[in-house]
Formats: sequence, C-alpha cells, structure tokens
Amino acid sequence: MYDARSRVMLMLLLDVALVLTATVAAVVVRENFTVSPNKFVDLAPYLIATACCAVVILFAAKTPHGIWRFSNRSDYGRILVSVMLVVLAASVATFTYDRLAHVSRSLPHIQMLFAAGLMI
Repeated sequence: MYDARSRVMLMLLLDVALVLTATVAAVVVRENFTVSPNKFVDLAPYLIATACCAVVILFAAKTPHGIWRFSNRSDYGRILVSVMLVVLAASVATFTYDRLAHVSRSLPHIQMLFAAGLMI
C-alpha cells in the first residue's frame, strides 16, 4: 500500500507533530493551564522555528526509521540527542529573529522533557 519513502515521510510528519505537541503542552504547563489564544500568536515564530528545525534534524538523525524495528538503547540516545538539537536550534533561530521576546526562559527546558517523553 505504501512504499518505503512514503512511510518515512509519514513517520517524519508524526515525529514533527509530537515535537509541536510537546511545545504546546510545555506552554500550557508553563502558564499554569490558563493560556490565552494571544499567547500562541506571540509564540508563532518559536513554533515555526521548532517545526522547521525538527524536520531537518529529525530527518538527518534518521529517527523516522526507528518505529519499524525493535528499538534499543542507541535509538533512545539518538532520539534524545535529536530532541536536544531541535530545541537548541529553535531557540537560537528565534533568538536571532526577535531575541526570544515572548518565549519564557523555562519553556525550552519543559519542551525538551515533554518531547523526549512523547518520542520515546
């Protein structure tokens, strides 16, 4: 039904969606579960940077291939390193764009914990 390339792209899309879900969950937890819609509008540059960095880094780290076979310790290490690189790259990209104007300083740390938990 699906060839290998479409499976990899589907898994990459799923991984990027998990990273973005972790970002939204981190914002909700950081704001004590009282988030206004304007907060997500303010965080749009960070969310876009996170999505772009996740596509590039997760594809380069070959994390989409991990679900189709048994995972082991090296797969978990690769996922953790790639999540750390995604958060770091998104933070650097947003810092160069607007100096992390609307991003709280604890958000990347919370995002990293949620993303690692969701992807493993």
